[in-house]
Amino acid sequence: MRKKARRLFWTFFTISIIALLLGITIKWMNIHTSPIEGWNINNMFSPFKDGSWSLIEGWKYEWSGSGLDWHIADKFWFDNVTKVAPTTFLFNFFANYLILIVATVAMGLALLSFLIFAFSTKTPKNKKPVAPVEPKEEKNNTTPIQVIFQPHQTESQPVKPVEPIIVQHHEPIVEPKAKVIIPTPIPVVKPVEPKVVKPKPIPTPQPTMEVPKAQDDADAQDFLAMMEAKYAAELKKQEEAEKLERQKYEEALKNAAQDAERQKIVEMLAKRVEDKKKMSTQERAKLDGSAVISEQRSELQKHANKMRSIVPESHKKLKGANLRDMTKKELISFMRSAANEINNKKK
Repeated sequence: MRKKARRLFWTFFTISIIALLLGITIKWMNIHTSPIEGWNINNMFSPFKDGSWSLIEGWKYEWSGSGLDWHIADKFWFDNVTKVAPTTFLFNFFANYLILIVATVAMGLALLSFLIFAFSTKTPKNKKPVAPVEPKEEKNNTTPIQVIFQPHQTESQPVKPVEPIIVQHHEPIVEPKAKVIIPTPIPVVKPVEPKVVKPKPIPTPQPTMEVPKAQDDADAQDFLAMMEAKYAAELKKQEEAEKLERQKYEEALKNAAQDAERQKIVEMLAKRVEDKKKMSTQERAKLDGSAVISEQRSELQKHANKMRSIVPESHKKLKGANLRDMTKKELISFMRSAANEINNKKK
């Protein structure tokens, strides 16, 4: 028992040390290869901004744009700026499991084996067993006993040879028992009845009518109405801000006295639109206030994708919209535009 416990202790202790060193090595490599300044040991086990570390979040990745890498959707490192790469996420997730689960469980099993080894008693050495002395059995003498009888003899009388009397032990003769042979009954084979195969009825083909694919957008319409009612104040505020900005440029164009001033205002407006297009989804989300929307972005994109599939093919702008690059408020605006087109088609 002590030998097995000692063997288990060293096995689990070795597994725990290997898992711990491997997990710490992965963490160390992640720290020293990260472009983030201020990354230290305190950010190893929960480097996300919200402190979560779920494997499900690691599969919600998206494409940032041309020239950029893939990253986890709506997830940032602790500085809330740097995007999370899927490979870095999986490496850290694997390192966490090595340190927190494999190393911990193996160390607990090693401690349990050590306690069993410490408190188990030594087994005494077994002495050589002494074979018991059995009494010798008396062997039956199968040789016949010879009894020789000789009477008193004199010199004058001749000695007559006497045949020896042989006394033998006779064993009782066991007569063999006659074997009684009981005849086995011959099984009677029952006649096999032929199976009657009934013909299967041939189903009569029923005329089928091709039903066009149902374009049911009721769920998406209800979801859009709920979003607009829930965040009416935020959407109205954003709409008024965009309207004021347009009015500012329109007033500036009206008040411009020379063509050079008008051209300058138009160039400023075009530059602002171009700069906004170059912004990432996270940067635009900070500007339009998408952070107040508590629903998951994947839920909004799912309903927006459903409404885009129902939009007529003639509306190429809505059909070719990139939903992955939209913020939460941009997705709500897209669903409103798509709903208007769908409702106009139904009329």
